[in-house]
Amino acid sequence: MHAMRTGASTSGTIAAATYLRYLLSQCAPYRRAWQRYASRWRRLERDELNQAAIAQVLARHIWDVGDADEHHLLPRGLKDRVARALHGDVLSPRTVRLFIDAFGFSDLEANRLWLLLGTPVHEAPYVMKTYPETGHRTMLLHDFCVIGHDGVLREHRAIQVIRAVEEGIDRYRVELGGDVAAVEVLRGGRAGPLAPAGEGQAAVDIEFGRPLAVGETASFEYRVLFGGVTPRPPQFRRSAQRRLDNVEIRLQFDARRPPSRVFWTAWRVSDGSVKSEEAVSLDDECSVHRYVSRLQAAAVGFTWAW
Repeated sequence: MHAMRTGASTSGTIAAATYLRYLLSQCAPYRRAWQRYASRWRRLERDELNQAAIAQVLARHIWDVGDADEHHLLPRGLKDRVARALHGDVLSPRTVRLFIDAFGFSDLEANRLWLLLGTPVHEAPYVMKTYPETGHRTMLLHDFCVIGHDGVLREHRAIQVIRAVEEGIDRYRVELGGDVAAVEVLRGGRAGPLAPAGEGQAAVDIEFGRPLAVGETASFEYRVLFGGVTPRPPQFRRSAQRRLDNVEIRLQFDARRPPSRVFWTAWRVSDGSVKSEEAVSLDDECSVHRYVSRLQAAAVGFTWAW
C-alpha cells in the first residue's frame, strides 16, 4: 500500500488507519453506530468492518451539518474514501476530522489519531504554548512506566511537585518523545492540547487553577498514553539539565514477558552515550525501581533486553 497524502509518511498513515479500525471494531459505541446500517448483511465477526455501513454514518453526519463541500462525495464516493482510509492507502487530515466528528471520538482518541498520523501542527487541532523554564524548581518527581506483554511501552504516569521561584507561574510544560497518543491530568490541573513539537516530539501544558506566588508549590499527577505502533529502544530515561530533587523511576513489566536482563543506566547529557550500567533484579511484582535524591545535568533510567 502507498500513502498518497502529501506530508504524511507511509508508517504514520498505516498506524493511524490501524487505530481507526480498532476504534470502529472494538469500541462498542462506535461499532453500534455503524452496525445499525448493516442489518441487511450477514452477522459480522468482532474484527470485521462494513465499509458501506461506516460510509452511511459519515453521510448522515454530512447531511446533518449541511457540509456542502462534502456533498459531492455522496454516496459512492464516501464508500471508496472509507475503504482507502481503513486500508491505509489515503488518510488525509480532512478525512480524519470527518471520522472524529461523525463518530464523536473522545479528545483522547482524536489526539491519538492525529499523533499517529503525524499531522503538521497547522493542520491539527493543537496549540503550542511557551512556558518559562526557569520559573520553578522540582521538589519531587516519581515516574511509573508500564510495559505491555508485547514489549511496548504502554503508559507513563508521573507525580510531580514544583515550587515557584518566580511570580505568576500558572502552568508546567511536559515535553515527550515517541508515539505519544495523549496526556491526561489525573489531579492538580488540566491538560492543554497535545501538540507536535518537531523532530518526533510532543508537548502539552499542564495548566494550574491559578498562578503561583513565589515559594508556593503545585502538586500534580499526569498519565501519558502511547500509540504502541512505532518501535522504540528498550529503555526509559529521565534527563535533567536543572536540578530535580527526590526522583523515583519504576518500571512495571508484564509477567507474561519478563525481560532477560535489566540495567540501571546513566547517560552523558552532552552526547547521549552510556556513562555507566548496573545490573538489577526484578522484584516479586515483575518490576524494578530506583530512587535518586538529586538529579542535575544528568540522565538516568533503565535499559533492558528480552
